[in-house]
Amino acid sequence: MIQLEGITKSYNGRSILKPLNLDVPAGCVYGLLGPNGAGKTTTLRLLSRIILPDAGAIYFNGEKYQERHVKQIGYMPEERGLYKEMSVQDQINYIADLQGLKRREVTNRTARLLNLFNLEGVLNQPIKRLSKGTSQKVQFICTILHQPKLLILDEPFSGLDPVSSQALEKEILHLRDNGVAIILSTHRMDQVETICDKVCLLNQGVKMLEGKISEVKAHFKTGTYELTTNRTLDDSLLAKYIFVSRDKNNYRVSLQDNKEASVFLQDILSDNVSVQRFVETSPTMNDIFINIIKNNTIFSHPLNNLV
Repeated sequence: MIQLEGITKSYNGRSILKPLNLDVPAGCVYGLLGPNGAGKTTTLRLLSRIILPDAGAIYFNGEKYQERHVKQIGYMPEERGLYKEMSVQDQINYIADLQGLKRREVTNRTARLLNLFNLEGVLNQPIKRLSKGTSQKVQFICTILHQPKLLILDEPFSGLDPVSSQALEKEILHLRDNGVAIILSTHRMDQVETICDKVCLLNQGVKMLEGKISEVKAHFKTGTYELTTNRTLDDSLLAKYIFVSRDKNNYRVSLQDNKEASVFLQDILSDNVSVQRFVETSPTMNDIFINIIKNNTIFSHPLNNLV
């Protein structure tokens, strides 16, 4: 859907983005992650053509990115842009007019969304009377009114309660399943794990890591397994393997690979111990994020090769 090749950007002689390559396919939720000042917002503004790169190229559906492509993009910035004196309905109609949509189209497209986000009761209220979360939902609807092929969301869950967050997650996945490419910038790592298909982690304008969520989590596994048994393990077993922790009959053990894990299980079962639970633990995206930023390590693709 959209590709960045060797994109750079500087302000007042300060490099914000080093040569950056990204490839966001259709039907994908692509998480753009990074600490404050990493270059995420600059990247989103380049993708939405608010600003232009100093060098490099951007392609949209295989074509050199031009102004005419912007109509196929929906961008919801972190800084909200609603007119506070307008009613919710007038705001929606105003955005629809800018997009050249007919009133019947607007009614058909918004009916389901107004119900999903529980907004039918606020259509006649001015924006200034809405809570932050309610304004957020209105802005999201305005962003997707014209049915964009590429949707760019900067901190879309900010201010939302759990019910509204779940509704937004549902709609994002609905759009993805209908072929929309979605770029999501967020600090909410729990939602990254829930809805993102791929992630890219930026730090100081450099791409530190990129890959599918499953690839990333598999790469950062530490070989730690959680074990629950029906009784205490014998001292001979405890001495044979590296146990990270123990709480009654619940253990955390460090094993090198699947082969050692198989041998470990055989040792336990041969000692007439009943295994109630044995699973390899995966690090959370939050753990991975902190690890990469703290160590400032760049990973190439595929992930098993270090740069």
